Amino acid sequence: MEAPGQRWAGVDEFIRLRAPALFRYCLFLTGDEHEAADLLQDSLIRAGLHWPKVQAADNPDAYVRTIVVRTHLNSLRRWRRERAVATLPDVAGIPADLPFADGDADVWQALRELAPRQRAVVVLRFYEQLTEAEIAEALGITIGTVKSQLFKAIATLRARLAASRKEVDGV
Repeated sequence: MEAPGQRWAGVDEFIRLRAPALFRYCLFLTGDEHEAADLLQDSLIRAGLHWPKVQAADNPDAYVRTIVVRTHLNSLRRWRRERAVATLPDVAGIPADLPFADGDADVWQALRELAPRQRAVVVLRFYEQLTEAEIAEALGITIGTVKSQLFKAIATLRARLAASRKEVDGV
């Protein structure tokens, strides 16, 4: 029998150390600071509820990132069932602490416009630098699906960025 509080040993430390990076990760997935904060909170609650499994994992960080991605994709499925409203809320601007925020807003906008799974694959591949196999495991899809989603996402990003460059250049 474990001592009271033993089950939760290390949760506070993990959150203190990893929350800023996980928030940035959530921000890349959602494209919105408020949604990212909600996603992070929901994911950390889930991780806390399964903390012994998280601690026992070979890579607790990867385990929690998987929780984040799956929580995000599940929330998108729920979101599709919600009703539309007559007026849209204000859209958050580009967060100032992103690496390309002041240099290239077009990149951020193009990333936000990708389909959710494509955005997840791009974030996992280029921001988290996971392999195709690790991405497939995190998302619960095949490596072939990862490759095709990544291919489509990159093609879409290139096309959108080229179009926005032409608009800026007046072509």
